[in-house]
Amino acid sequence: MRGLVFLFGMVLTTHLAPCQDFIGSVPSSIRFSAVLDDAVSSLATTDVTGTSPGVKFKFDHVELLDNSTANFVVLSPSSGIIPTLVHVGLNESVVRKMTPGIHSLVIDFSTVDHSPASHARLGVTLNLSAPSTPNIQTAVNTASYLSSLSPGAMVSIFGTHLGRQPGASAPYSEFGLYPTDLSDTAVTFNGIAAPLLYVGPSQINALVPYGLAGQKTANVVVTRFPGLTSQSSNAFTIPIADTSPAIFTSTSNGRGQGTFLLYPDSSYNSPDNPAPPGSAVTLFATGAGVWSPSVPDGAINLENYALPPNLPWFNTRPVSLTIGGKAARLIYTGGVLYQVWGLLQINAIIPEGIASGPQPVILTIGQNSNADQKITIAIK
Repeated sequence: MRGLVFLFGMVLTTHLAPCQDFIGSVPSSIRFSAVLDDAVSSLATTDVTGTSPGVKFKFDHVELLDNSTANFVVLSPSSGIIPTLVHVGLNESVVRKMTPGIHSLVIDFSTVDHSPASHARLGVTLNLSAPSTPNIQTAVNTASYLSSLSPGAMVSIFGTHLGRQPGASAPYSEFGLYPTDLSDTAVTFNGIAAPLLYVGPSQINALVPYGLAGQKTANVVVTRFPGLTSQSSNAFTIPIADTSPAIFTSTSNGRGQGTFLLYPDSSYNSPDNPAPPGSAVTLFATGAGVWSPSVPDGAINLENYALPPNLPWFNTRPVSLTIGGKAARLIYTGGVLYQVWGLLQINAIIPEGIASGPQPVILTIGQNSNADQKITIAIK
């Protein structure tokens, strides 16, 4: 069952007595039971009532107990004149972010305009159960949506119960690194923690760890609430190559028209905005493999580091680009400033003498290419 499931043993009410026992008979506890799943669909309430006409009362404060780190209840109204019906419910936005376990707090009510004030405490317990076990259905190159992956490549993992709803995009830290634990979700490749870019219920975007260099396969595992009430997925096996070049596309499906920026206005290439032969074009890709010199997993480019295309690159693996079957001259090949090192930028000159219309673009790094993508660029 999706969302939060509430179990109530009984409706809790009380009569607020006069004199110094104005609110001394508030019920001692309310219990909520819930299952944390992909979405919180609805919230129920229980009621607390009291009788002692004319006595003003207010919600005073919440005291957190056990392992609770946040006030997960809402009250309405928070003050009034007895008798008043007070609704006690769960705060949906807070519960979405909580971890499974027993969470307890105490709500304190007090009288107004009385000295000394009369107080009554109401204990609230939330038994928050773990969500469904995550399930990986596939893991593919983020640019191509194909199974070709390599160390440092951007990877998209698809499945069910992978993370919280709504999804969370990761900021990089002050050290220029993306986290390996985002929204209480972690991913490992052969036991190596992967930097995370985005985590949602059905998709995770991550980076293949550089530590997989030289390995042929990797077992991918998604774990929710690591170190607490851990829920680990099935191990999904993927092939690992030295490089896995893939060009990002304007359709975001890994096929057809690539994402190409035209010089000098950085407009997007399309059939309505074709590129003239001999002009400059910029493309973005992933799957370049291990950098030389090496960079840490999840690091962003803070150096604008690039190597000329005629020098050893990616541990001596060469790079080349053809457009319309002809070799394109490379102007820049390297990382993108303030972007993760898994993202590759290439600036190239479109060869002269190629036909107009959509023309194939093939990027080769080392022994591997993106030919299976069937990427095209619109030529004038």
